[in-house]
Amino acid sequence: MTRQEEILKGINESWVNLGVNATSNTSLSTNGITANNPTQGRSVVLNFSEGINIPKFTLAQISSFKNVTDGQLAYITDATPAGVYTYIGSSWVLSQAQSSPFGNFLDTTTQTVAIDGIAAMKFNTTVQSSSVSIVNDGSGDPTRITFATPGVYNIQFSAQLHRPSGSALREVVIWLSKNGIDVPQSSTKVTMQGAGHFVVASWNFFQDISTAGQYCQIMWTQSDSIEILYEPADLTIPYPAIPSIVLTVNKVN
Repeated sequence: MTRQEEILKGINESWVNLGVNATSNTSLSTNGITANNPTQGRSVVLNFSEGINIPKFTLAQISSFKNVTDGQLAYITDATPAGVYTYIGSSWVLSQAQSSPFGNFLDTTTQTVAIDGIAAMKFNTTVQSSSVSIVNDGSGDPTRITFATPGVYNIQFSAQLHRPSGSALREVVIWLSKNGIDVPQSSTKVTMQGAGHFVVASWNFFQDISTAGQYCQIMWTQSDSIEILYEPADLTIPYPAIPSIVLTVNKVN
């Protein structure tokens, strides 16, 4: 069996009844292979000097694929985002997107939580995003950083902590939650001094998102009257408004 025949055999077994029949709809040349399904408008073009044209499918179409094996490729036209996906394990994983997933969010309110209470940080403004969004939680608050595509993401935030009253040292603790479960070893403690004290809490988390639709939340608690402060623009000096929290998210792998 020649190398061309081996490739044809693989195409036929993978795509039979789903877009390509390498027995009746293919042509061979010294430079490559073309396999077509004229009734469904799908084609594989493999040129030994120029590469392969990957067939395009919708999510509904790939859901009916049979005998899918690791390494199979498809361009999914209505995925978020559309792009080239590889079948790995039990799901289609984004290989190359039309735009890399990212998000830039902030909040324009002063956020509070009761002493020793727990709350998720809120983000009421989307500056720009692609395949990353803020979704309301069960209480209707915009706290869930939600991912449309699997991958490893860098989640970075900056929160302006403010203590309006008090004198003894008090603390804020911030950590990450994923799908409603606290992420182990993710907490950091910040100590606040007396009234009028400001501290910027700013660091990042790397998280592996294995399934589309998973979400993360940035959680916090405090031991006094500490708040996450929003300040409007100062028109006298002047300078822009200070968001209570700024969040950036980008896919790194």
